Amino acid sequence: MDLPNSIYEVMNGCRAITTFVALCIAGFFCQNFAQFLRLDRFLSFYAPCMKKGEFWRLFTYFVLHSDLQHLCVNLFHLLDALDLEGVPDMEVSPGVALRCTRDGPMASICYPDVGIGFNHVVAVFAVVLAYGALLGTIKNFGALVQGASSVCFGVDGALIALYAMFLGAGLDQQLKIPEFGAFFWMRIGIIAFHIIIDVVQSLCGGGKDTVGTMAHMASLLAGFCYVIVVLPPMGDG
Repeated sequence: MDLPNSIYEVMNGCRAITTFVALCIAGFFCQNFAQFLRLDRFLSFYAPCMKKGEFWRLFTYFVLHSDLQHLCVNLFHLLDALDLEGVPDMEVSPGVALRCTRDGPMASICYPDVGIGFNHVVAVFAVVLAYGALLGTIKNFGALVQGASSVCFGVDGALIALYAMFLGAGLDQQLKIPEFGAFFWMRIGIIAFHIIIDVVQSLCGGGKDTVGTMAHMASLLAGFCYVIVVLPPMGDG
């Protein structure tokens, strides 16, 4: 595998998500190694500050993470959802593309190119960040919210809706994509695993992490609804 070229193809094909990942990494390093910038004070979501008109906090808290583990978990979660934006022009093996093609090799693993594109991904990020922060702090108005977890669950919700629409329109049969139904349920299983782990962590913490869990589930629903409501129907062309 040509790693530098593969990284370039991923960054070029999924500009919104890779830029988001880069901002998370930059924010973490500034938060921990350039503390004089006081990013925690100015970028965290803190609902009482909304009364002062600091609305940017709805969209900036994602760059801050409490520790390296928190950051890494979110980054891997996001990188698992690159196909929401698009499928990079890469090959799994010589002559076998990562992107599905009509009547492609039956034994190959491929992703259908049904990504929603740069603009819609940015819009999903904005919606789930604001929705997750606002609903997540209903029970705890003074909670300080940081991290990209809301976006992680938001893209999960968007992926569920996107692939469900793809299957519902019968496009996997039209394109003759091998075993796409099994691929879809595998993705659902991974997302369900994320949700279960999140709920279990909240319960094991004696319910103390209800702010995070509420924000994550609200973001999951927001991402799902964005795809259903905003995107055009599939299967008509």
